[in-house]
Amino acid sequence: MKIISRQEAKALGLKRYFTGEPCKNGHVCERYVLCAKCTGCLLVSTRIRMRKSYNAKNGVEKSRAWRKKNPEKARAQKQRYRQRYRERERIAVNIRCRKWRAKNPEKNREYKRRAEIRILEMHPTGENAWLKGTVQTRVIRRLLRSPRAAWKSLIAEYGLDPNTLK
Repeated sequence: MKIISRQEAKALGLKRYFTGEPCKNGHVCERYVLCAKCTGCLLVSTRIRMRKSYNAKNGVEKSRAWRKKNPEKARAQKQRYRQRYRERERIAVNIRCRKWRAKNPEKNREYKRRAEIRILEMHPTGENAWLKGTVQTRVIRRLLRSPRAAWKSLIAEYGLDPNTLK
């Protein structure tokens, strides 16, 4: 092969050139004018990339077959994964919720109000009294911050006794 510089190859309009010097990986072969990488390095990286994509496609099928063949081991593996990442996911969800609440205070307030009313409607008397008491306490606290007319209307609407709920 004829030794030629990159500038000369570019001036002649060639796609590749040969310097006779090894690249950083030790290949003594032609280099591309466009990127100055040697053909050996690009061939190796292409093979690696092709192998990774092949394994990615076939790996899914292999793991699916393994899970079908070993359901107990797969279930245990999934459980270990969930336990490992549960706390991290809980924290991430908590952060997303806090950001949303900070951006949408009116929507959040309305959402909470509707949820409280919905729970009260589901358990108006007797059933799940502990739940009703918790929700009533929240409603009362909200009402204490609300105008007196809203307080009176909600007490009348849900049949709450203002003397027993403090």
